[in-house]
Amino acid sequence: MKRKKEMTDLLLKLQQASAVLAAAVEPEDAERLLLEELRQLCNADLAVLLQPAAPQCWRSTLFLADGTFSSTERSMEISWAAGGSGIQLRTAIEQVLDQSKSLCCDDPIRAGEFDFSHLRLIEIEQDRQVRSCLLLPLSIHNGRPQQIVELIRLDRAQAIAGFSIEEQMLGSILSQQASAALVRMHSRREQSELFESLIQLIGSAIDEKSPYAGDHCRRVPVLTMMLTRAVSESQSTAFKPVHFSNPELYELEVAAWLHDIGKLITPIHISDKATKLERTFDRFDLVRTRFEILRRDIEIVRLRAGERAGEVEIPESGDDLQQMLEDLRFLADCNCGRNSLSEPDTGRVCEIAERYRWIDRQGEERPVLSEDEAANLMVVRGTLTDEEREMINHHVVSTINMLDMLPFPEELARVPEIAGSHHEAYSGAGFPTGLSGAQMLLQTRILAFADRFESISAGSRPYKKSNSLNRSLQILREMVDDGQIDPDLYRLFVEEKLYEGYAIEFLSRDQIDPVDRGALLEGL
Repeated sequence: MKRKKEMTDLLLKLQQASAVLAAAVEPEDAERLLLEELRQLCNADLAVLLQPAAPQCWRSTLFLADGTFSSTERSMEISWAAGGSGIQLRTAIEQVLDQSKSLCCDDPIRAGEFDFSHLRLIEIEQDRQVRSCLLLPLSIHNGRPQQIVELIRLDRAQAIAGFSIEEQMLGSILSQQASAALVRMHSRREQSELFESLIQLIGSAIDEKSPYAGDHCRRVPVLTMMLTRAVSESQSTAFKPVHFSNPELYELEVAAWLHDIGKLITPIHISDKATKLERTFDRFDLVRTRFEILRRDIEIVRLRAGERAGEVEIPESGDDLQQMLEDLRFLADCNCGRNSLSEPDTGRVCEIAERYRWIDRQGEERPVLSEDEAANLMVVRGTLTDEEREMINHHVVSTINMLDMLPFPEELARVPEIAGSHHEAYSGAGFPTGLSGAQMLLQTRILAFADRFESISAGSRPYKKSNSLNRSLQILREMVDDGQIDPDLYRLFVEEKLYEGYAIEFLSRDQIDPVDRGALLEGL
């Protein structure tokens, strides 16, 4: 009856130890819990976790004595040579590695069965004799242990024998359970690291697609997480109740890395359109050539004393020739897209398109500006036509569609929604769905803020000059007043000077200038 009760108690301890071990999430936590549970379950004095330092050298990476852990590489080291080293006995580690089975030995140093000379250091440190030693293989991969737990029982005043058969059996059962758990944990960590690397690879590919993108997809996650941490720590009325869990933070970071994945299918000649006439090359060179041909024809006609070349309309005076050159300069300025065009400016483009005609090499008369070229040059702001801007904006829809195809786990289920809403506006005037600030997730509003600030402060866009730090913050304030971004996020960003760390890391020295926080926050 007593024996039965002892076995019941041992099995209860095993069950409790298994439950404790099952609660571990990270491999390091599981290893610490395993040492403690094995030490208690098997009534050991010391527990040591051994891992390979070299093919023929294993070291302790975790040491447990009297309930106290120490992570060290000095406690124990077991080395052996391939042969001929003078070592007569096979080391215990070699035996466990070859057999992938537990090994128990009483009075191991003096028994003479295996080389346990590494335990002499334990006896010196503890000032007690090692009475028994139990080695348990862990994390068996391809038939070979990746770790070994060594349980050590020291000499005691009371007469206690070595590890009993029951203790060895329970220790083996728990170590086998731990092996399976650790293999799964390490596999999950490796898969997670692979997943994160693939995400960053996609972000890098988006940036590499365009020579002008800089590191947009790398900077936006940095700025996003910087702002998110500030929101979680903020004591302001707007954010005091907000606290993001670790899974939510990870979900947002993944969304930030993938927010522009739709740009992978956006034509490069549109996403990188530096001038209004650019396609695969800047077509303004063709316009300039036509004007040059027209000017040449004028010179030829003058040299021929008024003879006309074909049906080309030739200006009659030097003033007309000067006007032609001024019109060409005007078109060149329009092509840059840096200044907005007024209604008289667009009207002048139409007049130029109608006024000047040239003779091509086939002798046919053509306007110096085609209909498409004239339409592009009349774009009021920027370099994109309405159709091209629609294609650019469509990258958000593509992002949502592409991410919806991926089987995200539950903790990442909102990645498509967060990533695909970074062009929504706080006022509800954004795209693609026109969500208002109240309808948007806070994570989405944070990502939208980070995306806009990175784009404004970046110095690598082909269609605009780089803005200084203070000017970037002024433009952001204008966006707040225009209802594009969350005013509470802007206030936090400026009040907490979050821009400083970002500017130091990512902006050029020429861009960093004094920031007038009072003016930026006035009336907000």
